[in-house]
Amino acid sequence: MKTPVSFRICRHWSLWACAFAGFSLVSHAQQSRDPQPADAPSKVSVTARSAHERILEQVTSFAGDDGSLRSQTNTVVELATGLHYLDDAGKWAESVEAFELVPGAARAWKGQHRVTLAHNPNTPSAVQHRLPDGRLLSSHVHGDPARVTSCGTRSSWMWAKPSA
Repeated sequence: MKTPVSFRICRHWSLWACAFAGFSLVSHAQQSRDPQPADAPSKVSVTARSAHERILEQVTSFAGDDGSLRSQTNTVVELATGLHYLDDAGKWAESVEAFELVPGAARAWKGQHRVTLAHNPNTPSAVQHRLPDGRLLSSHVHGDPARVTSCGTRSSWMWAKPSA
């Protein structure tokens, strides 16, 4: 004889309910064994920086099982390409992915690669790129290849016009 569908569904849900209740009890018991913070957690501090990494550290104080005050140190190493750059003073600073407007140009100088873009792309050396080793790359816009769709599949060049 086959088990009715309604009984199979109820049995299935009752197993899930028991599993959830058991998980909740284990979770509650685990939380009660974890050390309780004695005061508000300390803030995260940066202990070391380099071009592509940052080491973050947090020290938390808590009361131990015997009532003594203990501390726990958590350390995280964050890795990212170009996370910091050497500023003019020779210290590591946070990289910023943004351009700032200066007279006649826009520049992104708060990173390992320093880029300056002239407002007028037709000027000589409109694009200047300083590499981390100090070398300077300069270029300017000659034209932009574009496919002319109204004339079929011919290619043509679009030339940059001087800005006013």
